[in-house]
Amino acid sequence: MSVEDRMAPVVAGTVERTVPALSRAASSARGAAPSASSVWWRGLAGTILKGLGLAVFAFMLFGPLANLALAAVAALGYIVVFASLIGYGIWNTLLRRYPASTVAPFSLLVPVTGIAAAWLWLGEVPGVAEWIGAVAVLLGLLVLSTTPPAAAPAAPAAPELAATTSG
Repeated sequence: MSVEDRMAPVVAGTVERTVPALSRAASSARGAAPSASSVWWRGLAGTILKGLGLAVFAFMLFGPLANLALAAVAALGYIVVFASLIGYGIWNTLLRRYPASTVAPFSLLVPVTGIAAAWLWLGEVPGVAEWIGAVAVLLGLLVLSTTPPAAAPAAPAAPELAATTSG
């Protein structure tokens, strides 16, 4: 495996995480609370920018993409539509309806879902380590989702301020 092949996922992940972060930072700087439509548009713009950035990177790394396979285009379409737009749309909708402390633990299912998908679609049989990890994640998620939240500690009472007069 060449250096380029090993670096491509690193650069792709960096681009994928940087564009939405910059968009959120720009919204925060304006002091605007994002509406549902602005989240969708930001997601769409971020997806387009990520795709363009990765296309430029691929051109720089591999040259013209004359031999682009249909499977590669389909994989890119899946990532753009399902993983980015629909996935983040559902995630943002859940965060709008439920507290983040309720929704966030379910992000732990990402590797378990990846293992299951690889098993079902690619025929990759999970090894012992994958099974142990998946069970640990599922047990942890079960504990997190069934344990009632701890009550916040009571704030200490503010001390009474004595009235002083200047002489």
